[in-house]
Amino acid sequence: MHADLFAALLARDRKGEPEAKHFASFCKIYSVGSIYFAIKDKLYITDCQSMEILEERTFASENSKEFESPFFKRTGEIETGYLGMMKESVKDYDSYYLNLIGR
Repeated sequence: MHADLFAALLARDRKGEPEAKHFASFCKIYSVGSIYFAIKDKLYITDCQSMEILEERTFASENSKEFESPFFKRTGEIETGYLGMMKESVKDYDSYYLNLIGR
């Protein structure tokens, strides 16, 4: 499943910081069972409904300090907020997603 489909749902709901409930909703719509998170030097495989970590693997990342919020996608910026106010975005990819999966 491509991340752009998830990004489209977030854009529709004007959410720049996906929560566990957004992943669960997406997974229910598209019948997805697990989600992979590449964070730092690990790949975390999680259950989509509970965000429980099912498996951890070592992962050779580029360790880039730059990332696209809230994750890499080809759909462009996700517009959030109302009339330019209360905009939201993931500020630190690693800490945000580690917190989301309970690490």
